[in-house]
Amino acid sequence: MIKIPDKTSIEKLKENLMRKHRVFQISRQSMGLIITNNCPVGCRHCISDNKYNLGKEIPLSKLKLRVDKIVAFNSFKIVTLTGGEPFYVFEKLCKLIDYITKKKMKTSVVTSAYWASSQEKTRIKIQKLYDAGIYAMAFSVDQYHLEKIPVSNIANAINICNEFGIIHSLAVTNSNNKKADDQLIKSIKKILPSDVAKSLKVSNGSMLNSGRAENNKLCENVDHLNKKDSSLLCHSIGKIILQNGQLALCCAADLPKNSPLLVGSIDQEPVAELQKRIQNNYLIPFIEVLGLKEMFKMLKKRGGDIEFNKNDLHEANICKTCNKLLSNDKYRNYFQEKIKDPEIEKLIAGRYLLYYGHSYLIKKHAMEGV
Repeated sequence: MIKIPDKTSIEKLKENLMRKHRVFQISRQSMGLIITNNCPVGCRHCISDNKYNLGKEIPLSKLKLRVDKIVAFNSFKIVTLTGGEPFYVFEKLCKLIDYITKKKMKTSVVTSAYWASSQEKTRIKIQKLYDAGIYAMAFSVDQYHLEKIPVSNIANAINICNEFGIIHSLAVTNSNNKKADDQLIKSIKKILPSDVAKSLKVSNGSMLNSGRAENNKLCENVDHLNKKDSSLLCHSIGKIILQNGQLALCCAADLPKNSPLLVGSIDQEPVAELQKRIQNNYLIPFIEVLGLKEMFKMLKKRGGDIEFNKNDLHEANICKTCNKLLSNDKYRNYFQEKIKDPEIEKLIAGRYLLYYGHSYLIKKHAMEGV
């Protein structure tokens, strides 16, 4: 007898698929660009260990050349400026947004809103961004940012963005206290005008056992993150240009230098070659629609020694598990061959269509090593 799912289950499935669709769409349309590794906040959970006065700044001239390369890809609509903290180099940020706008592309900025201590100061900053042509802003807010930045800063930034008609959202990293996480969002909405609070978009993500979060042992209690039905799909699959000019196919947390998710230098290599490597990367379809847990199961069925344990399958350890898998030549070779399997090709194509409403053509003739 076929069990008909109840209304709640259908709604949850719908929300899940809509979230996947948004993630997929954003990753296809936007290119991330780190404009500084410096950050005056220094949160305990930072995956990159960014802090105040960390490393040399990137000259504006070099950042503009990287934007030119992004334009040359001819496949991106948005450049997402991130760091570190982009507002740490505010004048450079404004000039870069203006440059990107003149290139007929949209600009999004990710920030902690440490600079939004009053509505007057906030309005001055956002006015300059608006004049430069900013499209959207995402504000990082969670229990760890709250230790350094009051919720009033976030409210100031949201209110002024709303005045200027700038798209805005909250990016929340889940802590090990869901009740406190929920209360934080409620406290922000409570001090916003009702119409602004009602339309506020919030995206949640798991804390990653990387950078300062790992050093501070924040992910030791990760049971709440290890969902039984989780396939360990990476929600950070996208593209970002790192401070050193390397083009990464994910958020790049803890990526080793030889990772196949690093496709080359945006400063030194032709766009056509980088584009080819992206299109031919046979690992992305597995990571993006099957997830690391299903990849692990495939390896287990293959037989032989599988160097994984239960902790590898915690969501907090997704980056370490991914690196562990991709750095192993025999595992990579296995997936390079497996993607040519008609059944796997059919499965991946079906998942893409289900999750994202978008077909995915696997180019068998282009399945090269990366």
